[in-house]
Amino acid sequence: DSKKVGSLSLLVSEMFQAKQPEMWNKCQNEFKKRGMRLASSRTHAKVFCVDGNDGRGFALYGSGNLRTAKSHEQLTLVLDRGVHDFYAEWIDEQMAQHEQQEKYDNEDSAS
Repeated sequence: DSKKVGSLSLLVSEMFQAKQPEMWNKCQNEFKKRGMRLASSRTHAKVFCVDGNDGRGFALYGSGNLRTAKSHEQLTLVLDRGVHDFYAEWIDEQMAQHEQQEKYDNEDSAS
């Protein structure tokens, strides 16, 4: 809300959407208010891309799920514009595909 984050896209698994409907709906509402993107797909990837204000591109990826787990997990942080761009392009493609599908699904359920 303080506008420190320029944009945010969150791609989650369809499993999260199905098993956490209250959280999914809350995320949809909060993201929409802020002009942020949210979609779900058949993914199990854990990838975060950060564009720095100074032009640097960070990619963070690993094994950890975004939930409570009693397991040891690993994350790798890479400062590399090429790695960042590779993952960011994939995420953007997934977002576009699944945002469109969710739009069609919502239109079908409304009629």
